[in-house]
Amino acid sequence: MQKLEIGTEVCAVIRSTIRNSYSYRFTKVAKLTAKRATLENGDVVVNETVMDWDKTGYIFNAYGNSAHNTYKIVTPEILADHTSMEHKKKIERWFDTQKFTFEQKEKIYNLLNELTP
Repeated sequence: MQKLEIGTEVCAVIRSTIRNSYSYRFTKVAKLTAKRATLENGDVVVNETVMDWDKTGYIFNAYGNSAHNTYKIVTPEILADHTSMEHKKKIERWFDTQKFTFEQKEKIYNLLNELTP
């Protein structure tokens, strides 16, 4: 059973049903009591781990009126996934905001067709 310590980095996984994606909200443990941890963002979590509902790992449940329901300790895998997700979002935003001319569309089309067998 893991316990949080002051300064431990944690994150909430925020799922978006609109875009069928998710993102992370990072924060740190600011204060501890015997059974709870207060995070820098003001949320309070129970300082005992429980198995996540999908059995993918251990989580800390929020206590009281929290913006997020659960938190996980930040791992290198979470940081790598966050970096990958942010990169994908950046590409999506770029394509969403571009107004392509026909010539640009044609170049993109030709480049993509060269890559596919």
